Amino acid sequence: MKITKRQLRRIIKEEKQKLNEMWGGDGEQMSVLIQFAQAYASLGNAVQAQLNDVVNAYVDGSEEKFRDAVYEVNPNAIDLAYDRVGRILKSYPGDLGDEGELVLDALKAAQEIFEEGDAEVDADAEAAGDY
Repeated sequence: MKITKRQLRRIIKEEKQKLNEMWGGDGEQMSVLIQFAQAYASLGNAVQAQLNDVVNAYVDGSEEKFRDAVYEVNPNAIDLAYDRVGRILKSYPGDLGDEGELVLDALKAAQEIFEEGDAEVDADAEAAGDY
């Protein structure tokens, strides 16, 4: 059985409507979730694991445990996660609930820790006359 382009378009349109109805009407929330999922998936396994470790330490641990978790990850992984996932979370504040806010807060806090560390290294280098 062959399907024409017109029939295929109609089928796709109908399926989109079904999905929108299933997810609460206009589908906007689904769109945010899909955007977040796509951004998260685009990070790759290594960065996802590092992001998970940082967010879990932020949620569950003390300040010391969080700092330790941050220093265990690659700063570039945090920057990449903040760029991709953070963009979605900042564009739709509150749409992903408290969990979305926690992820964004954890990423911001991790970046601040790295910035503090960079500032300390620069101050040490300047004090040692390396600049």
